[in-house]
Amino acid sequence: MGSTGGSVSLAPQPSIPPEREPDVAQKRQALDEVLQSAPFLRAEQQRSFLRYICEMEISGRGAELTEHQIGVEALGRPAGYSTGEDGCPAPRA
Repeated sequence: MGSTGGSVSLAPQPSIPPEREPDVAQKRQALDEVLQSAPFLRAEQQRSFLRYICEMEISGRGAELTEHQIGVEALGRPAGYSTGEDGCPAPRA
């Protein structure tokens, strides 16, 4: 993904019947449980990354995610950073 901040490609998800789809509160509860698990307790960047992409998906904005946006919004990179020179978000995705 070049310096233009290309979209993050997400794998297709299995179809869940609407009546079985978790509601927003259930999704956030599940996210909080994962973030409180041992692997994430001392991994602040990974916590921030996971929270950001999940919140974007929960809010229906997952398709808007770009590598540059993740770097700035979730990982604290400066707004003018180049994804070509600092590909930090890509390995996390």
